[in-house]
Amino acid sequence: MIIVSQNKKQIINLANVTRIFIEKSDDDEIKKYGIGADTNSAESMVWELGYYETEERAEEVLRQIYVAYGNMNMLMIPKIEIHEIISANQMFNAICYEMPER
Repeated sequence: MIIVSQNKKQIINLANVTRIFIEKSDDDEIKKYGIGADTNSAESMVWELGYYETEERAEEVLRQIYVAYGNMNMLMIPKIEIHEIISANQMFNAICYEMPER
């Protein structure tokens, strides 16, 4: 899967990403939250994936990324036998684990 940056000037191959993260901007005048990625390429950090006004919005976008990734992986699961009933939730939980609050 690829991620196209907000400004459409970068394309990140998720196969080369080791971490995607949210970090608050250091600039006090620009109270924004950025989504960045560490990659295993020569330039190890990609910062300008996107900027959002609130941390909640950045978290929502991050959630959309892993849902899209999970959906892509579900397409690669071999077809199941007709008698095997597996809910979409069970399939998603098999490829994505979300850390609990506490």
